[in-house]
Amino acid sequence: MDEPGDESFLKLVVPASKLAKEVDPTILIWEDHQISLKMLEAHPDAIDIHCCPLNYYRNHPEILAHVLTEKQPSVHYECASSKTNDPHRYYRLHHLSATQLGLDGAGMWVWGDSGGQFSDYDGPHTSYGMVYATDQGPITGKRREAWREGIEDVELFRHLRERAAKTGDVALKSLHDDGLKQVLQAEGGYGQNFGTVADLMALRLQVLKTVSIRR
Repeated sequence: MDEPGDESFLKLVVPASKLAKEVDPTILIWEDHQISLKMLEAHPDAIDIHCCPLNYYRNHPEILAHVLTEKQPSVHYECASSKTNDPHRYYRLHHLSATQLGLDGAGMWVWGDSGGQFSDYDGPHTSYGMVYATDQGPITGKRREAWREGIEDVELFRHLRERAAKTGDVALKSLHDDGLKQVLQAEGGYGQNFGTVADLMALRLQVLKTVSIRR
């Protein structure tokens, strides 16, 4: 159910989750909820994977703290296909924003123009799309490639964070925290005034070199 509040969560999501797990206990329930901490704590087994909007997590630190204690890693969403932003400065920063919050990445909620929310190729315009249909089969676009780079950023920074925690290396932790802060300084975390693509790639190279040297 899309963004249920407390009432709909209690009425629909909780019983649906319970029924699903009675059928198959291994089923994981994903939900893009916006509900109170009281409701989350009252029904701890109703949601396994949380995916709230990015700004919702930022504005509700108590919800974020609860989500981060869950067994399954959670993500955020607030990212639509964008024609107006530089792909790297838009798509990759959603992933890095998730990393900064301790989440496991970002989710895309629309891939194309009107009519294309649930198909890569539908709709009257494809310039908004991340993947394109051709007679030879689908081809990727620069937006999709930037999104892939963002996934790689999440993996790289997860490795950096885990190495810092395991070794107690202050320099690694500082690189993780300060590096993210540097490229996420814009309002909202993914605006157009943060570091350039070159800055993002330079940070990635710095992380790779540092981790390699400190094995």
